[in-house]
Amino acid sequence: MLGSDPGYVDFVERLCKTRAGLYVCEGEQGEAFVLRELVTGTTYPSLIPSGYQAARGDLLLLRLLPPLPPQFEQALVLTTPYLIRKPGLRAWEAYLQRTLPKAGTDRVVAYENLMKYGRPPHGSRHWPEYIFEAYSGDDGDVIYLEGLPDVAESRPHSSANDGMVAPTTSIAAGKIVRTLSLADLGKLPKLSTTLLEFSESFIGGVPPGTTLAQMREGMTIVELMWNAPLLIQHGDSGKSSELKRVVEERFRRLPGELRVTLEGLLRDRSTIYGYDPRIATVRVKDDGKGGFTIEADARLVDGAPKGWRGP
Repeated sequence: MLGSDPGYVDFVERLCKTRAGLYVCEGEQGEAFVLRELVTGTTYPSLIPSGYQAARGDLLLLRLLPPLPPQFEQALVLTTPYLIRKPGLRAWEAYLQRTLPKAGTDRVVAYENLMKYGRPPHGSRHWPEYIFEAYSGDDGDVIYLEGLPDVAESRPHSSANDGMVAPTTSIAAGKIVRTLSLADLGKLPKLSTTLLEFSESFIGGVPPGTTLAQMREGMTIVELMWNAPLLIQHGDSGKSSELKRVVEERFRRLPGELRVTLEGLLRDRSTIYGYDPRIATVRVKDDGKGGFTIEADARLVDGAPKGWRGP
């Protein structure tokens, strides 16, 4: 009707069909970065005009214009990328597991609708509201986010965090209430995998020369940070009070930087990982190749449905 060139009309129509998406960077391909979308599994060699140099494993929220054949072979990132610093991929996969149908075409359609139209209560403002509350800084060419859309306490600027008490003052303040249904417990990732993701800020990349004893000591602390909020909240009142006292006493003796890191772990356990009701028993073994193998047995806290044993 406007007399526009058909090629321009085609471009505008394609632009209207774009939407936000969750992507994992799988490396570089020339000047492009290979981005794989969660749920759909589609992979795109993509240009990032902001200049951000994506790293393998980066989890990104962005809007992508797919390649325009035949003249272009690469997709184009239309927005400054949002890098989700925490939680990691496993926690986001668990979020999608909670939010979308379990399998098949319906799952893909539901994901595409979620990314384009959002969901109640915000509707089309779902992702802008998430970004607003999850913002944790930027470097000009990339914007940093933290938290999950369905766990308000995990987002730094959520109203749920107004007046929140620091974990060192009251470890039990962040109650774990968003636990999964019994039917979904067996679909969780291996607990050892979850613990490694949970402890990334504390353990990080294991430096060369780390001994088996040092690794075991580190994972003992991770096990305590994972289990303490659940045991304090649901355990026997006498034992819970004693555990709370012991943990807080140890916190007071820690160097400032380490204390802040462990406070972050406790906060993450009660927010980002608050849906996971598993108690962990961790074992660290020498793999015979200069590295370590992490194993974790899982059980539920007392009072949970009997007969379930997690991965």
